[in-house]
Amino acid sequence: MSMIQKARGSEGFVGIDVSKATLDICFGKQHYQILNTKAEIKKFIAAHMQDAESIALCVLESTGGYERGVLQALHKAQIATHRAHPSRVHAFAKACNHFAKTDKLDALLLQKYASFVSATERGDREESAHQQELKSFRQLLRSIEEQLHGAQCRIKQYPEQCYAVLAEQIRMYRKQIEKINKQMQSIVQGDARLQQQVKLMQSMPGIGLKSATLLLAELPELGRLGKKQIAALLGVAPKTSESGRTVRRARIFGGRFYARKVMYMCALVASRYEPRMRELYQRLIAMGKAKKVALVAIMRKMIVCLNAMLKNNIAFYPLSA
Repeated sequence: MSMIQKARGSEGFVGIDVSKATLDICFGKQHYQILNTKAEIKKFIAAHMQDAESIALCVLESTGGYERGVLQALHKAQIATHRAHPSRVHAFAKACNHFAKTDKLDALLLQKYASFVSATERGDREESAHQQELKSFRQLLRSIEEQLHGAQCRIKQYPEQCYAVLAEQIRMYRKQIEKINKQMQSIVQGDARLQQQVKLMQSMPGIGLKSATLLLAELPELGRLGKKQIAALLGVAPKTSESGRTVRRARIFGGRFYARKVMYMCALVASRYEPRMRELYQRLIAMGKAKKVALVAIMRKMIVCLNAMLKNNIAFYPLSA
């Protein structure tokens, strides 16, 4: 029996298709549609999902924020819930020959997907209010940084009469970025757990206050995964590409793009000022590796080390210690 055939069972699995106004829910062999409001979600959970232990896994897709209310309610009810990446659900749909699309069918697909991933997925960890706030500010910060970059690229393409307008926009974006960075640091200072994590991360050369804050916003799984999983999540685990006699060079792809950008700058600093990272970098260069390949190796070593530091609540110790 194939894995897809095994995923057809529906007992104990819940699929929720999220939209701005409504939630389509497939639970058991029943389909429900309710309003996407806190009151309706709470009422539905109380009426149909009181026995949390009978629910093996509930799956919903990431929809840009509309799923937050139901996600919080499910976590509060202690129901194992997984927020699936849309691209993975789409690939699963293609494998199942699921091409028709309605809200009800999407909920049914997510129910099948819940059964399919239940062997390895036990539900996402609930994020604290401060973690959610930190993530929201980081998303806003990325948006403003992209607008700033666009304005800086355009400023030389317009006539002099437009220069003052774009220059004012650039100043405004920079002020907003500075304000958001301070707000994110304030959130960290107001949460004892986040404050301790930032303090531990800053003990590693190359990681500053801003870098540590951004990494916690982009990679909240730090300290909860194994070393292979965290490297793959960041996107610094090289993927082999071999087929028959064809053997291509392993390369990195996927993962958390913005977290990797932060780690790249941290690795640049560590490759110069942290003795062990510098020795590794120089050794790889001496072996004929490209400089960026050596930096990726530094990034992987650093993220694995940071993950172990947060998992075991220990600070980085210098070589001379």
